Amino acid sequence: MATGFGKPAGIYALTEDNWMAVMGDREVDALWGVGPKTAKKLAGMGITTVADLASTDVQLLTSTFGPTTGLWILLLAKGGGDTDVSAQPWVPRSRSHVITFPRDLIDRTEIDSAVVELAHKTLHEVVGQARVVTRVAVTVRTKTFFTRTKIRKLPSVSTNAETITTTALDLLGQFELDRPIRLLGVRLELAPPDGGY
Repeated sequence: MATGFGKPAGIYALTEDNWMAVMGDREVDALWGVGPKTAKKLAGMGITTVADLASTDVQLLTSTFGPTTGLWILLLAKGGGDTDVSAQPWVPRSRSHVITFPRDLIDRTEIDSAVVELAHKTLHEVVGQARVVTRVAVTVRTKTFFTRTKIRKLPSVSTNAETITTTALDLLGQFELDRPIRLLGVRLELAPPDGGY
């Protein structure tokens, strides 16, 4: 919610001290998790703003919306929640590339070549981020839209292209490639930046 208040930078801190000053006059659907149906029902009760909702009797809300939802929307209106917000930047846990072919592949050499190319492309991005690979996954979708993914943990973390491509090809070999291939994907799961595995 707060990112909308911090544009163009997209960062804004909603705190206990500024919550009602910032949110109080806003309509109830400004609260994350309060949709149009709930907002309409609240409006029918004369509750149109966040401040209105925050000051509503808990028994009225729980009798109208049930004990779980009633308590939840009251908590939201008062600025509460069950999740801690972290200012730490998001760190991806994996990198992947998927390709849907303009024509279905039936030739095994072409299929192998596509998997190798996807593995190299994905690994290049991983190395560029100074990360290491822990698991390799290959996804196959046939012409009939039957989709499966197979995954394997590496014996140790790696950025070795041969290790990654060999593992991807081994995983590909576990599929029954008896139908034309519509889509292929390679996902590389990554160790945390702190080196945990």
